[in-house]
Amino acid sequence: IGNMAFYSCINLANITIPDSVTSIGDMALYGCGSLTSITIPSGVTSIGSSAFTNCGSLASINVDETNESYKSIDGVLFTKDGKALMAYPAGKSETAYTIPDGVTIIESCSFLNCISLTSINIPDSVISIGISAFLGCQNLININIPDGVTAIQLQTFLNCNSLKTIILPAKITQIDNGAFYLCKNLESITIYSKTAQIYDSE
Repeated sequence: IGNMAFYSCINLANITIPDSVTSIGDMALYGCGSLTSITIPSGVTSIGSSAFTNCGSLASINVDETNESYKSIDGVLFTKDGKALMAYPAGKSETAYTIPDGVTIIESCSFLNCISLTSINIPDSVISIGISAFLGCQNLININIPDGVTAIQLQTFLNCNSLKTIILPAKITQIDNGAFYLCKNLESITIYSKTAQIYDSE
């Protein structure tokens, strides 16, 4: 399935991906606002960036248990080894989510426009958060950034307009353009050294 194959097919409610498919391209189902669930068959070995992003009704991404590249935990898409969180469905109704321990990478746009979430707990195992990972999470109030993260990338928290405070680890060396753009209620950003327990707030 090629890049942007079903881009913004807003009335697409159901799709069946046959076992013959091995690749799902970038933004393949981006913006399919009526899609409520999707099942990835066993043969898929490659899923592109933002393949299921901005699907406001998508409540679950399911993966065939025999798939050797990907898996689903409670409807959330991960690589098979559990080290990368690929996509959190924007239509899930839960207000809080705890990312499983062992995840090291939160992929780009993985939580884009997940407006139900008010709190996301990120484990200490995470060392990389992708571009626009939490863009448009308009009701997100609380989030923690673990010590291993060194960069806040382009538009990571853009339009998270309920975010009030954020604590960044002392190892942060890079904050890209638009990282906190349109965070209208953001009151403070604190740099925190967990080991030395030193705070420096601007």
